[in-house]
Amino acid sequence: LAAAYDINTGDLLDHGVSYNFKKNTLISTVKDIPLNCLSTRGLFMNAKDFVALGGFHPFLLPHYRSDYEFTIRAFHKGYRLICSDQVKLWFDTTTTGVHQLEIKTQNWKAYWKTYFSKRYANNPIYAINFYLLAFPFPYNFKHAFIQVKQFVKTFLSVLKYTIQ
Repeated sequence: LAAAYDINTGDLLDHGVSYNFKKNTLISTVKDIPLNCLSTRGLFMNAKDFVALGGFHPFLLPHYRSDYEFTIRAFHKGYRLICSDQVKLWFDTTTTGVHQLEIKTQNWKAYWKTYFSKRYANNPIYAINFYLLAFPFPYNFKHAFIQVKQFVKTFLSVLKYTIQ
């Protein structure tokens, strides 16, 4: 993986991560900390390894988390994940997808359209797919269930807001 920097601030934004499946937390890593997950923004690999891993799952994970699932799968199959400081990638974080979503800023129809969009980083369908595909048992079911509970909570909040 190329080390990724914010083009506007110069801050290091991506150097690989260590994913804690039990807690469902990401730890941004620094040098000499083992990686088990990478973004694919600036990822280099052999085509034969890509084919051997089975590629991505574009229907189940069309955007967010697809890179993490892919590289977690590679890690579990014995591939060593590394980030190189010798290769730098500069990107503009303001041009990426939707990361915050509040019903108060839009009507309910627009809210749900965005909520289930490929561009929304916390799309619940893709989050559930990610947990089921990438996490080891029993954490895959645990976090998928938590995501379902969060969806129900969100649904009830939006319903309450639209009734008022």
